[in-house]
Amino acid sequence: MIRRGLYSTTIYEMEVWSLANDNEYSEEDYLEQLKSDGCMSCGLHKEKVGLFETKERALDCLNMISEDPWDSDRDLYCTFIREKAMYCLMNQRDYLKEWTYIYSQLHDESLVRNYAEDENPFLGRPKDMVRFKHGDIVMVADNYDGHWGIVYGSPITKEEIKDVNERIEKETGMPGTKYSIMDWSDDSYLILTNEKGFNGGHEHILAHHVIPPLSVPGVVRSKLEEGLQKTSIR
Repeated sequence: MIRRGLYSTTIYEMEVWSLANDNEYSEEDYLEQLKSDGCMSCGLHKEKVGLFETKERALDCLNMISEDPWDSDRDLYCTFIREKAMYCLMNQRDYLKEWTYIYSQLHDESLVRNYAEDENPFLGRPKDMVRFKHGDIVMVADNYDGHWGIVYGSPITKEEIKDVNERIEKETGMPGTKYSIMDWSDDSYLILTNEKGFNGGHEHILAHHVIPPLSVPGVVRSKLEEGLQKTSIR
């Protein structure tokens, strides 16, 4: 486990995702994807990853490539910049902090680092940072490609988490009021991915990895809303 003060130097990893300029898929393609994968591709694709000495240099590079994209058929759409610790072993996706940019503008950010959970509890997301609501159709940046989803549940807010921790403390005797038992993974949206509803396909996606779409194909909206209607509001 990495503890506070163990490292003194950081490095910044930038991950750039592109979005197809046009609708890559036909209605038949989407239906086949649902059948084979349980979700529908949204045209997001991870393109390139680079390392930078400072966040400022990463942003300089982001601004430069935003003005001069490498492929006329795809737009540079979203970018993740991760602050990582030097001189220690970490999992590939671990970070001290992660920021999400749409085009080259800051869109969202992580609230707690994604390791050393006991030392870095999640204390709720401010209401003004809960950017999507129940029923919103969104894009999910996951692994190397993105897919469509519909929001079923939102991250717990700072106002809500106090009641949750007090209830947990009362029921279990755990010190939930003072030390939240929630961690970085609880700062997430509950997303449905197909027309079958909650049991047919759902996932917990970190709040800053849920991406707003430019437009939504009709068949995508129809199938996702069908799945949402089969699932009662929690």
